[in-house]
Amino acid sequence: MKRFKSLSLKKKRVLAVAGVAILCFSVVGTIAYNQNSTFFNNLFGLGADTMEFVETFDSPQSWQPCDEEPKTAIATNKNATPRYVRMKINEYWRVKDSQTPASDHTTTDLPLTWTENNVTKHYAIINTQNDSAWTLKGDGWYYYNTALQQNESTLSLLESVTFNCEVNTAGEVRYSSGGLISETVPSDYAEATYHLYITFQAQDEEYPEPRHVVDCTTPSELTELYDIIACKSVGSDENTVFGKNQAFDYDRIGVSTVSTTMQDEYPVHYFRAGLSNNEVYFAGKCWQAVRTTSTGGVKLIANGNSFQGPNGPACAPQFNFGNLQTAYQDPNNSASKSVRMLGYMYGNADYISERDNYSNDSYVKNRINEYWSTDGKISFASDVEWDGTKYILSGDIIEINDKWSGGRDVANGHRYTCYRASTECPGTVDYLVYIASTDIYSTNYAISLYNGKKLEDYRNSVFANEHDSFAKAKVDEWYSQNMTAYTNKLEDTPFCSDRSFWSGGLSGRIISEYDAVNSDINFYRGWNGGRGRNELYDNNEGKNNPAHPSLACSKADSFTVSESNGNGELEYPVGLLTIDEVLLAYNSTSSYLDHSNYSIYEWTMSPAGTSVDNNTWVYVYGQGGNTYAPVSSTSHYSKNLVVRPVVSLKPSTKITSGTGDYLNPWVIE
Repeated sequence: MKRFKSLSLKKKRVLAVAGVAILCFSVVGTIAYNQNSTFFNNLFGLGADTMEFVETFDSPQSWQPCDEEPKTAIATNKNATPRYVRMKINEYWRVKDSQTPASDHTTTDLPLTWTENNVTKHYAIINTQNDSAWTLKGDGWYYYNTALQQNESTLSLLESVTFNCEVNTAGEVRYSSGGLISETVPSDYAEATYHLYITFQAQDEEYPEPRHVVDCTTPSELTELYDIIACKSVGSDENTVFGKNQAFDYDRIGVSTVSTTMQDEYPVHYFRAGLSNNEVYFAGKCWQAVRTTSTGGVKLIANGNSFQGPNGPACAPQFNFGNLQTAYQDPNNSASKSVRMLGYMYGNADYISERDNYSNDSYVKNRINEYWSTDGKISFASDVEWDGTKYILSGDIIEINDKWSGGRDVANGHRYTCYRASTECPGTVDYLVYIASTDIYSTNYAISLYNGKKLEDYRNSVFANEHDSFAKAKVDEWYSQNMTAYTNKLEDTPFCSDRSFWSGGLSGRIISEYDAVNSDINFYRGWNGGRGRNELYDNNEGKNNPAHPSLACSKADSFTVSESNGNGELEYPVGLLTIDEVLLAYNSTSSYLDHSNYSIYEWTMSPAGTSVDNNTWVYVYGQGGNTYAPVSSTSHYSKNLVVRPVVSLKPSTKITSGTGDYLNPWVIE
């Protein structure tokens, strides 16, 4: 019996019990197979805590090639509280008179497999069942997917063991140079014993995700691209300062590791600053490795066509954007300035009217003036209710009696109004999204709700993934023309179009004490997607609170092919970078993402927000840093706006050659 410590920071009571069985197949002489087995239908426990581990196996009198022997192993929880179970299977061979200690259950005296015509074959074949009930993780353990309740048993992962029909235990036939049989040499396996060592463990809390361990002792011998990148890391980025106006960090050139992922199964490593050692040749094209993923994959960004270099394929240090120039959204769409156009896909503006305020006789000013002469004040509220015929302001209600002031109070969570002193709103109620200054008269963007619809209905409508953006259509077109033959080598990793809100979101951003003293018009946005432009740029808040990139993303905004790990809205496993990934790549104003073409800005998938001139913006990046551009534009500040496709290689992808240099890129076949 063993105890296993919990990795939790809290002090918890954790019980772990273990059961072990050894199944031995003895190969005697040339064709006789005798078997002996130790059973483990014993109770393992500590006090009242018990687990039962039961192995079933009928000992054969003679185990021959092609024989398949049934074999099962299950665990049963005899405790009143749930138990989490995992199982490890070790197999090994022991030769006659082996010098390997009997307690060593990991070393094998003979190979477990052989290779024939590039196909790996096993001498003993372990047949499994109920695979969906168990998950094999990077630490080599099979984890049962659900906790066992009292008297509940696992399904057996093991089904049987087969001695491979192709094994010739009679001996290996050797031929002389003239082709005549010279001798017959007995097989090494003729008098060997095959061992199947099974270990069960159980505890009363869920097992933490195991870490993928990389041996960096001899990095030149590594072949998996994730491992190669992991071994280049200079360590955690916990103290790294991000943002384009920060000083260059000479300690953070090359590869860093996202601090919040350090204990994950696959920590996320990323390339940063200007460098030339992340070049990849794949699918007949050149790419740059951006970062690893939480599943052990590697994200790549397209980096142009290859040419023949001194060591094989080589990569030019500039991407040819060809016909990839595009607006993010259809410039002819009348709703191109709507908040709903911020996403990689977008929905419909059902149940609402979106109002702007850009002339003296504009909507909001007219509504403010409508009742001002009679009421002399306006009620604003933090919430609203519908009584079946009309809206009623609710929650925290304030009154503004000077239309040339009150902007801060309204922005601070009191954005519902019907522009009168009364709290009853027949017909419609407005939500003030963007207050451009300290007075309510300068409200530049409002949403009108009607027929009982509330803000949540608006969010669900405009952020539904019903229509492709121009950017997505262009990326999909590129993939369909260049990459469909390589889809089986790519993982379905999420591509994030983060449409999250500020704290309070469309319910009003809560203004802090710092904001109240130093804020400019940016602080009055009720909505600003992604990390928010104030965190990324050289303004009052940005200088004091530099950006903190995040790889988190809601399922609705995680664009994937499958619904198992995202929204399932993609046809192909391809997308764009996020502004957070761009920030990870830049060290001050230096990044490998830069290229010699100063006339290019590249779209991200990250919304930047709405602005004072009623434009909708998405983040872009280019030579020397990043900014934001109107979604309806094909150029910005005299620079063409383009998409640069991003894909992700599957976990365990191996290179066949290369060092990552642009003249000697990592080659993926």
